[in-house]
Amino acid sequence: MYHPASFVQLHGGYRSKAEEFKRVDHFGLFFLISGLTLFLLGVSWGGNPQPWTSDKILGLNIVSMAAGAMYIALSVIWPQRKSQLSLLNLISIAPLLLTNPH
Repeated sequence: MYHPASFVQLHGGYRSKAEEFKRVDHFGLFFLISGLTLFLLGVSWGGNPQPWTSDKILGLNIVSMAAGAMYIALSVIWPQRKSQLSLLNLISIAPLLLTNPH
């Protein structure tokens, strides 16, 4: 039977759930998720349903690049945020994710 780890086991009991919630970069997550979502919409809609040069597709791609730029800017401006999804953490684990045989 599967028994997942509790919050205290995962985080060591040093911080409360509210303190862990405050450590998350909510603005960065918003820009990361919205940028990736808009990029995927632009790539999936572009080509067959809509021409690549249509206003809708160009707008989606431009706004997704702007959201990505805002995410990178927030990562550079506030590097003291210790979020699990910071840009440097994502870049540092990328080779591990790409070389995993499973």
